Amino acid sequence: MSKKLLLFAKEKGVFPHLGLGYIASYLRKYLNYYNISIEEATPQILEDQFNLIQNHKPDIIGFTCVTAEYNHISKLAQMVKEEMGIPIIIGGHHISPLPHTLPKHIDIAILGEGEETIRELMQAYLNRGRIEIQDLEKYRVSGIALFRDSY
Repeated sequence: MSKKLLLFAKEKGVFPHLGLGYIASYLRKYLNYYNISIEEATPQILEDQFNLIQNHKPDIIGFTCVTAEYNHISKLAQMVKEEMGIPIIIGGHHISPLPHTLPKHIDIAILGEGEETIRELMQAYLNRGRIEIQDLEKYRVSGIALFRDSY
């Protein structure tokens, strides 16, 4: 069974989140990977968003956020890590210029444009069911920041 990826944005805007759509489309086209859900949260309460994530039952999750949402997403990611223990990836306008703000409960930050990088990460993850530092070196994944050795 294919591992499920959930792409998550804190707020639902007037239009669908283009960045997450690009990521999903890129994975479908270049990795032939379709077990992807995109969730743009309408509840703004942290616990409700966590429950929404749990209902998706992802094996791996990718968050996107801007600086104004970063503390909220960081708390949400910490809940996900503590309760679900799944790999957590973050990208977006906050982390790209500030990778030194990556907390220990978020495993990987994607810096800049994320399509090719997420493809490389997902390739490594799907091959082993986990991502390890040696996988990132083997697949020559660039454009990332890390906090710990393996997830």
